[in-house]
Amino acid sequence: MSVTACWTLNQKSGLYEVAMGFMDLPHDNFESFKKVFTEKVSEKMGKAVRISFCLNNTTMSSYQTTHQDAAQLSLIFDQVKLEMKHPIKSVNASRVLQLMDSCLDGEDRYQEFVKQVAVEANMSVEALEFELEPFI
Repeated sequence: MSVTACWTLNQKSGLYEVAMGFMDLPHDNFESFKKVFTEKVSEKMGKAVRISFCLNNTTMSSYQTTHQDAAQLSLIFDQVKLEMKHPIKSVNASRVLQLMDSCLDGEDRYQEFVKQVAVEANMSVEALEFELEPFI
């Protein structure tokens, strides 16, 4: 999964600035992206997050107080962007991506989640990895 969001700690303010770019999405998707992203942030983080959108530069930014919030916001951004670029057609592939997104070390646990979902779905690991190819 390519990273399109990053965060840095501003030593002066003590806040993490999260910078997110989506130049590779069509501009006509901006409003739907904004809607889906803000809904997911609210749902997954359990709070409203102030985000500045800049359509001309196709970037977004936000300031967070903790490293964990900055990392989670970045993960949500990448997930929404991926879903908009490649709509998931497989329920099983979607489940793996949801599990990966549910924890900060999700990418490191990819194989674990693939095996878990393959067993639950009674399918081979190879078949599930084939379904996941466009997304990983």
